[in-house]
Amino acid sequence: MITSLSVLLLEDVFYKRDNKNKYILNVKNEFITDDVDGILDRIKENVTEAWKQVARRKNFLKQCRILIDYSALKQVLMKYTRDVFGQKRLLSVLSKVSNYKANPSYMEVFGMKINSANPYIYRRAGCFLYWCCVLKPFHIITTKDNITVSEDDQYIMECFNEITAYSLIKIMLNSCAILKYCNFECENKNKYLKDDDCTLTININEDREFFKNFLYDIHFRSLSRSSFELFMSKFCIIPHCKKGICPLTNPALIKGNLNFIDEFDEKSP
Repeated sequence: MITSLSVLLLEDVFYKRDNKNKYILNVKNEFITDDVDGILDRIKENVTEAWKQVARRKNFLKQCRILIDYSALKQVLMKYTRDVFGQKRLLSVLSKVSNYKANPSYMEVFGMKINSANPYIYRRAGCFLYWCCVLKPFHIITTKDNITVSEDDQYIMECFNEITAYSLIKIMLNSCAILKYCNFECENKNKYLKDDDCTLTININEDREFFKNFLYDIHFRSLSRSSFELFMSKFCIIPHCKKGICPLTNPALIKGNLNFIDEFDEKSP
């Protein structure tokens, strides 16, 4: 049972792994598909709850309904995990298969777009957003005719898919506990912090006009993966503390003070 969407950023949810996080291969050295439907259900729960909260502030959303294209969403997960974990998958197979002739023939599960076995977390977030924008799994439909949407809120209807994908990234980051990887001494640590008090967040939405321009760019323009990675840069994904302002929101302090686990660090094979 998936309880935290941080797993989407930290682990390959598409194929089964053992308790040491190593891929489990069948007798043909092929990967075994995991419970992807469980991930889809968890995404649906989070998306539905997030928009319920928004609807409390935006009355017109009470006359709308969320529609999720599960085929498209599954394709998002398939292509996203291929790009982010493709090299790790390949290395896993090569470490077990001594003869190249025994390699599996289905090369589509290996990704070469991101040249790293452990991409930076902002590259993972950018890749997820990219495939959501390409395949558009999230839609909004009106349940009544002629609903009134102010001009200021029109972007919500136009860029619903992109806003939802961004919200999912924010949820994923908010469940990435980072306290045990931080060696920076700050006042907040004296307030008996728990693991889930220190997480990650993304700050693009803090400036409303900038956020709207960002949404229009990723909705209407055919951007590359590298463009999305730039949007999700180290300056946009920052530490967040529930007890106060985290000093590590200053990028200059992060290096040397926040020792992320392998999944946060880029390491080329």
